Amino acid sequence: MPTRETIADTAYGECTAGNACFNQYSVTVPAAAAWTVATVKFAELAVNPTWGWGIGGAPPAPVFNKASVTELQWWINKSTPFDLWLDDLRIVP
Repeated sequence: MPTRETIADTAYGECTAGNACFNQYSVTVPAAAAWTVATVKFAELAVNPTWGWGIGGAPPAPVFNKASVTELQWWINKSTPFDLWLDDLRIVP
């Protein structure tokens, strides 16, 4: 979940930490074969700890700021065809 603080200043963000800027807040939600309710709380979002922020001299990740979220993203790591259906998506405090 990109925020202004984690998007490079060369794009439309405020980040000046080089490649760390591309390490966005996220959470993994397992795929299911049937309709499944998935609830993700803001407190569950985290940056990937294996690269970017806090590594190789990069500054620590900025505190997640839900007021500066710029978009929602879905990254799907699958090499076979699939369908993704989203219904009744809500953003709640």
